[in-house]
Amino acid sequence: MVRNKSKWTNLISESVKELLGKKSLLKKMAFEYNDYLDEDSTKSEMEAAMDDLEISCEFDTYLDDNSVTCSIKVNEDEELARFDLAELFGCCGVCVLSDLTVETDDHLNKGLGTLLHGIALDIMRDDGYSYAVCTDVMTNRPSMKLLRKYGWKKTGEFINNRTGRTIGVFGLDLSKVVRIPVKKKLSKKVVKKVAQKRR
Repeated sequence: MVRNKSKWTNLISESVKELLGKKSLLKKMAFEYNDYLDEDSTKSEMEAAMDDLEISCEFDTYLDDNSVTCSIKVNEDEELARFDLAELFGCCGVCVLSDLTVETDDHLNKGLGTLLHGIALDIMRDDGYSYAVCTDVMTNRPSMKLLRKYGWKKTGEFINNRTGRTIGVFGLDLSKVVRIPVKKKLSKKVVKKVAQKRR
């Protein structure tokens, strides 16, 4: 699983760092990780500290190479976000996406989950999967919004006997995913055109 790990490791690390820079989170993180910085620090000191922040991506493989955890960290220390991918037992054409989590409140609603969700779908397609499956608690509004954004269809719903929560089961035909490129944001009009062409 995840055939070209070095490609994805580099792409994820660069994309996350770029996104955090756009959202001014890198500056805040530079203060957290560098004791020598303060409000009187020069612009060049701040830029150097931001450049020194290492955003890394690690893939941990398990279950006979059919499952992988992708963990995004700052300075190989604090986990920013993560997601798991696993081949559905008994069907090599289906991949299960789970545990897509943004770890700290400072990084919520900044586009990190959206970015990683799209990259997870790209990894699935790159690995040759045809269909994706995921589940989530139906009360998780940010997650439901993200699933709608990428075109997931609800295929079922049940009450989890262990937790009492209502769980949605979602599926996605990976050949019909409209994916906005990581480095370039497209207008809504262009995204609609691409979606119509794929139908």
